This record gives sequence, C-alpha cells and structure tokens, in this order.
Amino acid sequence: DYESDECMGQSWSGMATTSAVPRVVEVGETLLATLRWYVNTSAWKPSVAEFNFCLSLLPNEERERVLRYRLEDDRKRALVSRLLQRRCVAEVCQVPFSQVEILRTKGQKPFTTVQKPRDAPNFNFNVSHEGDYTALVSEPFCLCGVDVCAPQQLRRRQGASFKESIGVLQSQFAASEWSLIQGFSADQAAMEAAFQRLWSLKEAYIKARGDGLGFEPLSRAEFHFEGGEPWARAARVRVDGVEQRRWRFSLHPLAASHWVTVARGPPEAVVDAHGVFRGTFLKPSISDVEMQEHLLAPAPPFRELLVSELVPEELLQAYCAAAAADG
Repeated sequence: DYESDECMGQSWSGMATTSAVPRVVEVGETLLATLRWYVNTSAWKPSVAEFNFCLSLLPNEERERVLRYRLEDDRKRALVSRLLQRRCVAEVCQVPFSQVEILRTKGQKPFTTVQKPRDAPNFNFNVSHEGDYTALVSEPFCLCGVDVCAPQQLRRRQGASFKESIGVLQSQFAASEWSLIQGFSADQAAMEAAFQRLWSLKEAYIKARGDGLGFEPLSRAEFHFEGGEPWARAARVRVDGVEQRRWRFSLHPLAASHWVTVARGPPEAVVDAHGVFRGTFLKPSISDVEMQEHLLAPAPPFRELLVSELVPEELLQAYCAAAAADG
C-alpha cells in the first residue's frame, strides 16, 4: 500500500512518529530559498478520508477551486500544487502553515505577501503539473517559472500522425525552432520530444514573467539549446530578435519521458498589472554583474517529496490516521 510508506516513520504495527519526518528545508542552508521539488501525483492513491484531510489544510476558497475539477487526477494535481506552495512559503519564510497567504497576479502567477527573509529579498515560486508529476521551484533573487511536460499530451485527430497534429501550432514557433522539430520527421518519438522541450521552454518563460497567455504569439520567444545540441539541458532565448542575456533556462529529465523546465530571469521583467506582486520585492532591480552571479550560482537537483512531507509536522499523526482510516 503506497500510503503506508507515505507516513514516514510509521512502523509495521501502524504507530506513527512525527520525529521521523525531516524538515524539507533546513534553516541556515545556503540554498534556503532555492527549491526544486516534485511529487508523483499519479502514484498517490489517497483514501477519501486522506484526501479530505489534505483538502482541509487549505482556505475555503482554495478548497472550492480544487473541487471544481471533475476528474480525480485533476483534483489531486490541484491539491498537491497548493500544498507544495504553502509548504514552500512556510519553510522559507518561517511562518506557521496556517498563516501562509497566497495571491495571484492578473496573469495567474502565484505569490505570497508574507515577509521575505533578508537573504531572499525577491523570494518567489512557481508550480506546474502534467502527466505523473507536480513540481515547484523557488528562487531568492531571480524571477522563476517552471513547466512539467509529459509525453502524448497533444490531442490528435483520429488517425492523424504527430507531425500532422502539430501543424496548427506552427505559428507559435520561430522558424529556427520549427526547423529543428521538422528535422526529426523520420522519427516520430524524437519529433515529439523536440516539440515537447521547446514548448516547455516557452511555458516556463511566460510563467516566470507572470503574463502567461498575455504573451503572444509565443514565436516571439525564440529558444536555442546550448551548443546547438537539440538534447542539451540548457537553453537561452531571443525575444523579438534580441538576445536576453539576463535569462537562463534548464531542462531536467524525470521518469517516464517527462521533463521539467526551469526559467530564471531578472525581477525587472515581471509583468504585474496591479503591482502587488512587484511590490513584495525587496530588491526590485539587480545589476548585470549581480544578475550573472545569481544565474551561475548552483541550484539543487530536483527532489521527490511524498504528500506526507507537505503536511505541517504538528498535524502529521492526524494525517496518518486519516490515511489509514479506509485502509
């Protein structure tokens, strides 16, 4: 049973101890606010009691948004996404889970108004979910965006090949990007992977900026992989023909042909119609030299978390009881 493993520290007799669940982030770490987390939401098979317990950790408005989804898998992704955000803010900003406040920009970029740590003056985060995984990234200085991409997500007409199916999206790619994708026309799997990685880069970029679908057409952002290697794990971008030297992109493979893409850029690039998110930055302007230092700073690898690690420690025993209630 997956959930018996999820209550970390739970013995074979069913007794659970909160001391066996380590903090997700240790205070004083150099990379305190630089997080790379993901949860395998497909593998999480909660009982009704367990799901409802996790749902109860959210404010009423957020609960309602989760329950608007009709499919169980979508509800799980939405719930885990919100738990990741709250756990992240609680850990980095050192506030109780119940006091975390999360708002959204007009472009639907989530952010918090909780006081930021001195060492993370522009602390911000982003989440994404698709296929098996839900992921979160956060950064102390740079804007950040994340996108999870899973295979075989593109809707196809019955009997249509992948190449035929993506034809309607050609206008969203720069000529060089489209040429790269079409270069794999003899190998449908490679073509899909190339398409997947480029599309994920675009998604991560607009999610970091905060304007989302307000950035159009997506072909304005032209991506180039490092060294011209189509399977490189780093990329740069030109926007309207101008190279954006203050942006960096990294691609990370996950299991089952999933990829997660991370975008990092300058705080000045934020698109925030109401200005509330921008107003939370303690260092809204960063010099080119300092920006390069942040972009070149090491980031931790992605770490897989269990749902139990998103639950406040003082509620872990109650969570484990709920998880076992229908088991």
